[in-house]
Amino acid sequence: IDGGLADFSNYGGEVDLLAPGDEIVSIIPTEIVPLQLNLQGYDIRSGTSQAAPFVSATAALLRGNFPRMHRDEITRRIVDSADAGLPGKSLSGMLNLKGAFEISPLPSVRPIFKNFSVALYDGPTYKFMFPM
Repeated sequence: IDGGLADFSNYGGEVDLLAPGDEIVSIIPTEIVPLQLNLQGYDIRSGTSQAAPFVSATAALLRGNFPRMHRDEITRRIVDSADAGLPGKSLSGMLNLKGAFEISPLPSVRPIFKNFSVALYDGPTYKFMFPM
């Protein structure tokens, strides 16, 4: 809530990215009585199950705005735009939705295969060759 780590947070070199996960308004089954909210189907929850949707939503928003963007570019934008405000707590930092949209795309080259009817295989080198 205050921008720091929650007491239940995982952190360190094996954590790629941090995301909000403490006291998040979340959906719950309607059969369960909410403990903190007076609204059936919703309650306040904490944990990685609350943090993961923030990352998923960022990826979905990027894909929705850039439908041809490759998943590797989406991942790169999310990771490279993370705020490094908590050094040593994760490899990348805290998720930054706005930053993921502002980061410059990497230049890329996509091959155009013409007359893709021939594929040559060089046995000694284990390489395939295609006319382009």
